Amino acid sequence: HTNINPGLRERANIIRGDNTRSLTVSVPVASLAQWVDRLAAFDTLAVIDSYVVHKLDISGGLVTLTVVGDNAAVENGLAAQRLRLRQRDDGGFVLEPR
Repeated sequence: HTNINPGLRERANIIRGDNTRSLTVSVPVASLAQWVDRLAAFDTLAVIDSYVVHKLDISGGLVTLTVVGDNAAVENGLAAQRLRLRQRDDGGFVLEPR
């Protein structure tokens, strides 16, 4: 469980309102380096308050993200890291490169 800098979280709340929710996402990766990049993105994005890794294997992981802000704020934050959320047909979310 990782928390980012509280000051960043406060700024995110001020800018985007206090709309906090959890999203469980599949995070497919092709390498350990790609997984490390995803975790670094989670740690640096103000829209991600915290995350919990539930599962990790050679093809990726299952992560619950606690996000701050509306959908547009979350999409813009992820886009800054060249990532996007896609909703699968079964309703689950996949975090993938843009």
